Amino acid sequence: MTLYKKIGIYLLCAILTSLFLSPMTYAAACNNENGFLGIKPWYTGLCKGGTNDVEIKNLPGDIVIIILNVFSILIVVISYAAVAMVIFGGIKYVISVGDTAKTTAARHTIQNALIGLLLSLTALAIVNFVTGQLV
Repeated sequence: MTLYKKIGIYLLCAILTSLFLSPMTYAAACNNENGFLGIKPWYTGLCKGGTNDVEIKNLPGDIVIIILNVFSILIVVISYAAVAMVIFGGIKYVISVGDTAKTTAARHTIQNALIGLLLSLTALAIVNFVTGQLV
């Protein structure tokens, strides 16, 4: 297994651990809608006023809110992955040490990650705009 694969597996495990195990502590309190690492919980906009209960009043409308919240979560996770890829491309660029093929590959990695980051941030803005109009 190459060094890049080992580093990638390690980073993937660290990200999955931090994203899926730590937010469980935030799921209990409905009033805490800040979330973990800027990721809002799926129930944002569904809480009763002043309580910790999630209330579904209008089933079709609330399902749309839940779907948009899930899209927002996925887009933020994709943004984190794009930033990680920019960092990974920077490491590849530094490790290339003047080899033109490796330098070009590292530049393409950084360029593609920045394009992905731009797309995910645009999608996040659109989802937040639509969610703001619904809530």
